[in-house]
Amino acid sequence: MGIGFVESGESDGVARSESVELRLAVRCDVAAPRLARKAFDVIEGIDAVRDSARLVVSELVSNAVRHSGCVASDLIQVRVSRRDGFLTVAVTDRGMAGGTPRMRPHQPDGRGGLGLSIVAKLSSRWGTRRTAGDCCLVWAELAIGPGD
Repeated sequence: MGIGFVESGESDGVARSESVELRLAVRCDVAAPRLARKAFDVIEGIDAVRDSARLVVSELVSNAVRHSGCVASDLIQVRVSRRDGFLTVAVTDRGMAGGTPRMRPHQPDGRGGLGLSIVAKLSSRWGTRRTAGDCCLVWAELAIGPGD
């Protein structure tokens, strides 16, 4: 696992002018969601949305592990940035499954279908796109307010 802090960074298409708070690369395995959640412990000034942000990143990383077609030697990239009163969480995987994530109905047998619904409820907005390198990027914005 690598955690990197920088004061500002290049745009990944999610936000215009942003301050990058965290960059994290986790192996594509069952430990990835826990490691991504834990990384939010060190981000300052997000107390109002910390728990929601942890849940959002956990769902996005879990989806990457389950649905992207990646293997344990692949890395999932997590990027957290702030812009104009919003905390943006962006998760990128190699996108080997080919499609883009979409909400699907909850499965009655309890085998999924809730992840992106949870992300949609906790975030102000969210979206997904294929990157220039044909990776899958899923992002969510959470309002943190001007004073946070």
